[in-house]
Amino acid sequence: SAGGLDNDWKILRTTGGTVSSWAYSGYVTGILIELPVELFDFNVIKQGTAAQLDWKTATTDQINYFEIERSQNGLEWHSIGLMSHQDREFASAEHEFIDQNPLSGMNYYRIKHVDFNGQVQYSDIQWINMNNKQIANIVLYPNPNNGYVYIQKSNNSELIELNALYGQAGQLLRTFNTGIESNTLIDVSDLAPGIYWLEFKQGDQYIVKKLLKD
Repeated sequence: SAGGLDNDWKILRTTGGTVSSWAYSGYVTGILIELPVELFDFNVIKQGTAAQLDWKTATTDQINYFEIERSQNGLEWHSIGLMSHQDREFASAEHEFIDQNPLSGMNYYRIKHVDFNGQVQYSDIQWINMNNKQIANIVLYPNPNNGYVYIQKSNNSELIELNALYGQAGQLLRTFNTGIESNTLIDVSDLAPGIYWLEFKQGDQYIVKKLLKD
């Protein structure tokens, strides 16, 4: 299945969506800015063992190139392709890129849009699950919290591991590497108020949830 991430990162959703809050963790080394109207309708679909990325632009006049980026956990991104004015189809308003070798399990994608003046902007995040494995539904409560938060997972016999805690900009703050039960309590009282990210692992797939500290 494929889709986009909402502000709570409930990744079982099967339809696409915008995710302006993703900017807090999707780009580790800089600050994202809001996507302009020139790039829209970004979707990812499964085509056999490949992933097909489709997006539209109102114009390509000011665009120098597109860079396609992929992530396994939504925190670390890697370039997997470029489209520039030298490509035959670049002038079209509709663009397509085929990832012939997607990762096993979850694949997160975004489009980097670079103007001729050097301005960098990003698309929404879209994802696709290449092995059709059901992903556990993880809920954090209370969220926001004042120092203690429960982790609740759906009834799933497979082990879910709490891997790590990341800061708002994607910096690693704490590692756990521990399995979680149906209701697991963690202490985050030492954290300053703000936005954080908890990373979980289910088999070979990663799930990231937003944590709000009052």
